[in-house]
Amino acid sequence: MKSLSESKIFIVDDTETYIDLLVEALEGFYDIMLAINGVNHLNIIAPLTLSTLIQKDK
Repeated sequence: MKSLSESKIFIVDDTETYIDLLVEALEGFYDIMLAINGVNHLNIIAPLTLSTLIQKDK
């Protein structure tokens, strides 16, 4: 089992404030990847394997 620091988390949001808050809270615990929209997200994530997906939206 991976430790948290070896785990990746992918943050996708078009609101910079939400991204900043999440990065501040999670940096140091996870390898953080970012995208500012769904298209960028799909281009980056396509070759990766996910174990968990958490979606936040209005």
